[in-house]
Amino acid sequence: MTGAGLPIRVSHDDDGARSRVTVFFRFILVIPHLIWLLLWGIGIVVLLPVHWVIALIMGRPAGWAHGFYAAYVRYALHVYAFWYLAAERYPGFVGDPGYVVDAETPAPAPQRRWTIALRLILAIPPFVLSAALGNGLGWGSGSTEGGDDTAAVAASFNLGLGFVLAFLAWFASLALARVPQGLRDAQVYSLGYAAQVFGYFFLLTERFPTSDPHAIALSPMPDRPVRLRDDGERRRNRLLVLFRLLLAVPHFVWLTLWSIVAFVLVVVAWLVALVLARLPGWLHGFLSAYVRYWTHVISFLYVLGGPFPGFLGRPGSYPVDLEIDPPEPQSRLKTLFRAFLALPAFLAGSAFSTVMLVAGIGAWWAALFVGRIPEGLKGLLGWAVRYQAQLNGYWFLLTDRYPYTGPDGRRATEAHEAPAEPSPGAVPEDWRRAPEAP
Repeated sequence: MTGAGLPIRVSHDDDGARSRVTVFFRFILVIPHLIWLLLWGIGIVVLLPVHWVIALIMGRPAGWAHGFYAAYVRYALHVYAFWYLAAERYPGFVGDPGYVVDAETPAPAPQRRWTIALRLILAIPPFVLSAALGNGLGWGSGSTEGGDDTAAVAASFNLGLGFVLAFLAWFASLALARVPQGLRDAQVYSLGYAAQVFGYFFLLTERFPTSDPHAIALSPMPDRPVRLRDDGERRRNRLLVLFRLLLAVPHFVWLTLWSIVAFVLVVVAWLVALVLARLPGWLHGFLSAYVRYWTHVISFLYVLGGPFPGFLGRPGSYPVDLEIDPPEPQSRLKTLFRAFLALPAFLAGSAFSTVMLVAGIGAWWAALFVGRIPEGLKGLLGWAVRYQAQLNGYWFLLTDRYPYTGPDGRRATEAHEAPAEPSPGAVPEDWRRAPEAP
């Protein structure tokens, strides 16, 4: 499956099967690659100023430098895909095309000199988001005297969503001899975004990285009893955006009070579900309204939703809404051990919370200046909010179906059949005033 319309096109072809032996020794097996990646990275850093000056003078990257940096980005993608269990086959050491998770870089092309001159500044927001996604493609360590936190900054690339999901995938692969589809697809997205970011920074392309999870063709999300529906447009009222945090205060107060009652009732729901193997309609309705209201509030806070939400969590009352199926039979065994079973999901949820915070800040600034939320950030926020909503649904016993970790790939096929081709430039393609996506 190949992503279309991207500055760096990411593809993957993996069935999810994993050898328990190679999974168990994965960190040892990847050590030679990490050493070689570090040595290669030293050459990258040394040549970067020379490459930047040449590109600034010529108005395009030099062919030899373009090939060198493209191979590095591709090789780093291969290594981390193997390490983070997005792929099974052992990668080569030269970054040749054809790996299970691969990146196709565009040929050298003219670029605007002012975008080259400002590339370091323009790349800061994507680097911050890439750090939250925790893909590790910029890994490194080191510190200096005087309080320089270089090591902490470098480590941040490895302790976000990708690192957490790799940790969970390691245990899952040992138990199942395969990596769950959602974990794999989330890794492919995170690593693919990092490839775009570093390709942009290394002047392989002038196209700004897109954070849209639907830009890469991934597997469709299996049906879940808790589903997110986003019918909102991208336009935002700047006044509502500017005072968004202040406007959310009444909701925080009401949500806190509602949470107290909800957490008391979830204990009752747990006991009832153990006896009846399902929730009564009234209890399911109350907890559904709470989870739906939480989704409305968090969507408003992070600018995923535009208008001010109501206080009752009614279905269909907000553009970003939840569809929750009626009560259904649930496994008593899953109900009995729900708190234990939810621990991995809560670990992933904490990483998604970091992604939401970073993406929400970016969406706030974008909406404040251009009056609309970028399409990519809208898709990324929708994915993160959907996961948290499904986690809440699982924790509050609305369903015993585990939250799905990966992006929903159902929109990707349609998007790739007629990909948009915006003109290149430093302005993020997500920020352009374009027709709303269907």
